[in-house]
Amino acid sequence: MLDWLALYLAAGLAGVALMLVLHPLDTGGGSSDAVAGLIGALAVMTWRSGWTPPLPAFLYAVHFVLYLAAFAAAVVIAATVAGAAAVALVMSTHRMGATRLARGVMVALVVAGAVLMATLGDSHGAGLVTGLVLAVLLKEPEGRASGLT
Repeated sequence: MLDWLALYLAAGLAGVALMLVLHPLDTGGGSSDAVAGLIGALAVMTWRSGWTPPLPAFLYAVHFVLYLAAFAAAVVIAATVAGAAAVALVMSTHRMGATRLARGVMVALVVAGAVLMATLGDSHGAGLVTGLVLAVLLKEPEGRASGLT
């Protein structure tokens, strides 16, 4: 069983390690890479168990991933539009009562953002991938809705 703190630390270290390899003189990376790892694990928990996270966590996850993916690929204006569009998409499906669709959209956006950012060498992608992989590798405890405690 993996706890949130261990996942946070592993994802943060993965982001820092990627930055050291790709951009040794850059001072980027750190806590936001670690938060990306938590978002990756949240997406896996959502996909695996069908559990819907609280709305603020849900919206933060999609905004964080889409904003940073668009920022890595383009510019800040595109990132702002992408983050706002992701929140609007999830809110509209949530308000329609289509929580299963909203969960699917969130998981798809997190995975796509992880792949894009990792491909572009963005340290947040390393954090997301670490969170996704570690959460997938976890065995879900009996009688629990989530694999993380």
